[in-house]
Amino acid sequence: MKKALLILLLAGATQNLWSQTYSTKKGYIRFFSSTLVKDIKADNNEVVNSLNSSTGELLFTASIKAFSFENKTMQKHFNDPAYMDSDLHPTASFKGTITNLKAINFKANGTYPAFVSGDLTIKGVTKKITTTCTITVNNGAISSNAVFKVQREDFGINPSGMAITKIAKEIEVTVQNTYESVQ
Repeated sequence: MKKALLILLLAGATQNLWSQTYSTKKGYIRFFSSTLVKDIKADNNEVVNSLNSSTGELLFTASIKAFSFENKTMQKHFNDPAYMDSDLHPTASFKGTITNLKAINFKANGTYPAFVSGDLTIKGVTKKITTTCTITVNNGAISSNAVFKVQREDFGINPSGMAITKIAKEIEVTVQNTYESVQ
């Protein structure tokens, strides 16, 4: 009995040696849409993100008010109740996992394709999404990059009184992170 307990404890210790959690408070998200009138884009450099290399769990949270537009009037409209209602819904989040985790070697330099599946929550609406990303390992430093599309109406972003040509239905989202080890 003692021997079995010791083996379990050692196995747990070995697991912790190989398990690594990475995080950043300076992740990046950009969204972009194109319309007949103009391109709309905004950047957010205050995204909190974590990645567990043992479980493949990915978590991120982005403050809606941290999105920055070149046009300040556009930024005001973005945060208004008719669009993102950032006072009522101050964050967007994603909670998911890398589904092909075994294909990624967090200990060896390289660029690895990753398949990600999870729940994206925007404006209080949660939808399951599946996308791809690239994970790069460079001398122990981990970074990730993903580009995917969301339908704004899927998340209740359907402002009344705005001409359809002013807002695209499909929004391109880019997420980039450079992680720091936290374990």
